[in-house]
Amino acid sequence: MKRILLSLTVILASIFAGIFIGYEGWPYLSLGAVPQHDPVLSFAAMSEVGWNMTEQAFNQNSKDAKHLLLTTLKYCELGSNRDLPDPMKRALLLRSGLTKARLSVLEDEAGNSDQAKLYLSEAQEDLKAVGWRDYSQEKILQVATKHRHKPD
Repeated sequence: MKRILLSLTVILASIFAGIFIGYEGWPYLSLGAVPQHDPVLSFAAMSEVGWNMTEQAFNQNSKDAKHLLLTTLKYCELGSNRDLPDPMKRALLLRSGLTKARLSVLEDEAGNSDQAKLYLSEAQEDLKAVGWRDYSQEKILQVATKHRHKPD
């Protein structure tokens, strides 16, 4: 339980810090790592930390993976409904699509094929919207599971 809360806290803090620093251009937190007042680069740098933790949980078949993926999806969808620059919205939509693909894999492994198909269909729509050329189910699943360890 502590691990779930710690992971969730890091993910949320990273996403919100990325949005806040990037969108507000607050120079005190960027520490020169990203050009100041560049919302897209600041957002990407800060939010990547949280998303990497979620992907790592999925790739390692962690029991927390589904919960973390659902939380990430929730915040991607909340962020994409905000008044953000287009590159940020596209990044959130890309993450949303890949998160739905990973959720599809987990649902399929759990025997929930209808929910898995729904997530995969939504992932295809998201990835098509951001400009993926090959948004076939096979290609999406290949990208989503590229670094995943086989479940026991």
